[in-house]
Amino acid sequence: MLQVADLKAGYGQAPVVRGVSLEVNAGELVCLLGANGAGKSTVLKSIMGTVKPVSGRVRFLGEDITGRPTPEIVGRGIVYVPEGKLVFAPLSVEENLRLGAYLVRDEETVRSRMEQAYELFPRLWERRGQRAGTLSGGEQTMLALARGLMAGPRLLLLDEPSLGLMPKLVGELFETVARLKETGLAVLLVEQRARQALALADRGYVLRTGRIVAAGTREELLSGDTLRQAFLSG
Repeated sequence: MLQVADLKAGYGQAPVVRGVSLEVNAGELVCLLGANGAGKSTVLKSIMGTVKPVSGRVRFLGEDITGRPTPEIVGRGIVYVPEGKLVFAPLSVEENLRLGAYLVRDEETVRSRMEQAYELFPRLWERRGQRAGTLSGGEQTMLALARGLMAGPRLLLLDEPSLGLMPKLVGELFETVARLKETGLAVLLVEQRARQALALADRGYVLRTGRIVAAGTREELLSGDTLRQAFLSG
C-alpha cells in the first residue's frame, strides 16, 4: 500500500532523515520507533507533503505521491493525526469533526462517518456541542483521531497519540487503535511507548539519528537489544 524508498528530508540545511525505506501493506499496523529527535515525525510529514523530501520516493497504491500537495494526498486516502492533540479550540466537537470531512461532498457520508466516530468515542457524543478547547487532554486526543477518521482514510498515520496521557487513557487509546486495525484500516504508528505499540503491531522499524537500524516482526524486535540501544543513544 505504502512504499517509502531512500527518503532524505530535513529543515533548511539540516538533514533529519537520511535514506529511510519502509513499507506498509493493506490491513497492517506498522510501528516506527525511536528516541526523541530520531526523525520519526519528519518521515510522516514527508509522506504527507508538509515537508518536501530532498530525495527519495513515496508511493501509495502504486502512484508516486512524493511532494504532492497535502490535500491531494488526503484525497487519495492518507490521513495524518499529528502529535500534540491539535484541535480547533474555539469550535465545538461536532464542528471539528465536520472539518475532518472537508473534502467529502456527500452529506449522507459525513453523517454516517460522524455516527461511527461517536460510536467509537462515546464521550465525544456526550460533549458534541462543547468547545474543543475545554476538553480534557484525553478527550482532545480522541477528537483529533476521530476527526482524522472523518476523511475516510485507507492509511492512517498516527504521531505519538499517547503523548501526555495518563496510563489509564493510554490503555484505552491502544485498545481503540487495535479496533481500527480490526476494521482493515492500515496504520503507521509513531510511538515512544515501544513495547505497547509493538504488542499491537504486525511489524516495526527502529529509527536512530535519521536512519533505519532495525526492522522485523514484533517478536524479532522485542527479543533483541536494538530497541534499548536506539532509545539510549537517540
